[in-house]
Amino acid sequence: RLAARIREMSRKQEGDETKALADVVTQAAAAAPAAPGIPTNDAAAAPPGGKPGPRFRLRQNQRSPRSPIVRPGAGRVTQTRGNRAKPMIWVHIHKAAGSFMCGMAQRAERLVSPNDNCNWRKHDGFPDLMKRGSSMDCKRRLETWRAARWSWGALEREIRPEDKCWDDFDYGISLREPVEIMHSFLNYDYVNWHGQPKDSLLAQVKQKLDAHAADHPGLPQWKFFDNIQTRLLTDSLDVPAGEITKTHVDKALELLSHFSVVTRVEDLQREATRKAVFKKLGWNHDVVYKQASVERVANHVKKDFFVFTEAEKEWLREINKWDMLLYRSINPIQAE
Repeated sequence: RLAARIREMSRKQEGDETKALADVVTQAAAAAPAAPGIPTNDAAAAPPGGKPGPRFRLRQNQRSPRSPIVRPGAGRVTQTRGNRAKPMIWVHIHKAAGSFMCGMAQRAERLVSPNDNCNWRKHDGFPDLMKRGSSMDCKRRLETWRAARWSWGALEREIRPEDKCWDDFDYGISLREPVEIMHSFLNYDYVNWHGQPKDSLLAQVKQKLDAHAADHPGLPQWKFFDNIQTRLLTDSLDVPAGEITKTHVDKALELLSHFSVVTRVEDLQREATRKAVFKKLGWNHDVVYKQASVERVANHVKKDFFVFTEAEKEWLREINKWDMLLYRSINPIQAE
């Protein structure tokens, strides 16, 4: 009954979903220990000075047209939670198959609600980058998820200390070859968020590296060209340009040692290895993948407006050598 009330209130009170959820959980005190209130932080985050980054032009509660709300009952749920003992938090590195995994999870899991592209709204989404008040501790997260019987949610921001709930949640992630992720981000951001064209963005990257710029709080575009995967996994978005080191990679690899699923985007593109990934998640591949519209859930630009030259690729690999090291340290998923 509690879970049903939570879902009902989420639908009826779109403008203040998180508060409604906290109120419902608190009302369960007579039957179970009360869950503390869920903190919110509506403060807008924007880069200091200059033109705001495209992601920070979103108004409060405004969503990208390509980041749909996915409700727990969306589509035909074919199975729930597979054979996992704990709910799953999928770490969604931007432009690394997170939208694809959300589309698959719609058919196999009970998703957090309200959500944007499986990210728990006001807590774990892209707009929550560097907004510290958006997090909640492990105890409150687990109590809320259990009350609503959620089994899947995504986290599309940096991983903070309070997110490391190894005893209570399973974690998964897909990493992507660094030049490919930069190429995808460049075109996607240009088309959807009025991002900079290639030449001006690469010039800005060089300028920031020469100046060892920090530009925080906020997430300007250039940071996606300076070891973004390592930055997100180590909570290092405020590290100045060019100052990510092997120490950060070691920290990222230690973090990933706690994950139950660590894969690469190319492993999800081949059927044999994709089946192995789905098996780790407890999903029936033929049911979850083959009955879903893969084209519909893939969040990508169909036309490339910009491509990197070979010289640019070589330069970007050198700049992003720590993301390259992180990526190459991941063992490919073995087909079964």
